[in-house]
Amino acid sequence: MCDHAGIWKVDFGQLVEDTGLEDFNLTCFIEACNSDFDKENGEKISRERIKLINKSTLWITGFIKFQYEGKDFLVNPKVAAIKSALVILRGHGVLQEGIDKGYYTLSEPLDNPFKPLKKPSETVIDRDKDSDRDKDCIPEGRVEDELGGLGEKEGEEKGGLPLQMLVPQMQQVWAKTFPHYTTDKERDYEALRSIAIFVFKNAGIVNGFGDTNLEIKALNTFQLIADQVNREQFWVNKPLSSISKNIQEFYNKIKNPVHGQDKQTNGRKSTIDEAVLKQKLADKIAGRKQASG
Repeated sequence: MCDHAGIWKVDFGQLVEDTGLEDFNLTCFIEACNSDFDKENGEKISRERIKLINKSTLWITGFIKFQYEGKDFLVNPKVAAIKSALVILRGHGVLQEGIDKGYYTLSEPLDNPFKPLKKPSETVIDRDKDSDRDKDCIPEGRVEDELGGLGEKEGEEKGGLPLQMLVPQMQQVWAKTFPHYTTDKERDYEALRSIAIFVFKNAGIVNGFGDTNLEIKALNTFQLIADQVNREQFWVNKPLSSISKNIQEFYNKIKNPVHGQDKQTNGRKSTIDEAVLKQKLADKIAGRKQASG
């Protein structure tokens, strides 16, 4: 449930409900996750695998390294999805700490990410020469705003902001979730743009394009949507155009994951026979009572 930067905002009520635990102690959980043993002498040691940033926000310190490190053991901040993840860490005040403690090593400094463009006339979306995947996703010279399909002049007259880099970031999220997906340059662009507009609209935002924080939130929401699609066999091989047409369905599922479903399984079919499980537990309890006299 963490975002693409390894930040997990814990919903304790949902956590207890999903796991079936009667109680959950965050301090004990963190201590257990961070406990380890020295491989040479077997002594108990502590590692900072998880760090509490505030009362309900956890940082998974090894996430960036595990998720984004290249074969050169470096993390490239020029990649749009990685850049947005690093921006999130910087917003939480832990970006430099991660570098200092060696949780990840950047190939170059993160400098002025997602710099807003001053006006639509400066917006050619494939201008980022550092990302081939970005260029593959965006039709050359395309300028868009939240009204959809407007040219450069029309968008400026109506006060629309440029789409900037949100769509290629969404495309990277999709490609990572579905590595065998066959890209359709034009249709995927329109589908992703439509999904972004829908996400903004349902958040009560008229136009979030060009706002770094809003784009990051939209990207996080899209990751949840992609994960939901990946869990459903019927949809897993569908094109983005089909996902876009049914986006309301997926959005509702990530907002209400247990609506109309078994709360313990979140809609997933359980392979556990509850009656058998209950009997096994009863037998264990009876055995313990007998052993204790």
